[in-house]
Amino acid sequence: GREHRDTAVYIDLLIWIEIPPDVALARKLREVTGAFLRTNKKENSEEFIAWINKYLDNYLQIVRKVLQIQKQKVSPKADIVVDGQADLQSMVEEATREILNRLQ
Repeated sequence: GREHRDTAVYIDLLIWIEIPPDVALARKLREVTGAFLRTNKKENSEEFIAWINKYLDNYLQIVRKVLQIQKQKVSPKADIVVDGQADLQSMVEEATREILNRLQ
């Protein structure tokens, strides 16, 4: 976002997608487990569970804190805030509408 000095000058418009961390985590786990179920075999299950366990450890130790910092520092400076719990089409329409309003 605009908090990063080296890239802030290149940001014309900042859209923040507001979503509770638990929903974001659940969606990510659903994405990863869905991909595993589509492409892997039962023989890989133990390895995958170990990967999920490590992912959750990293989430608790690192990612959660990073997300909190982003919310505190980046979201207040957003030009547009979109409800991340809405369906994708609604989010796109809302962002598009807000962008077009700013161009007028």
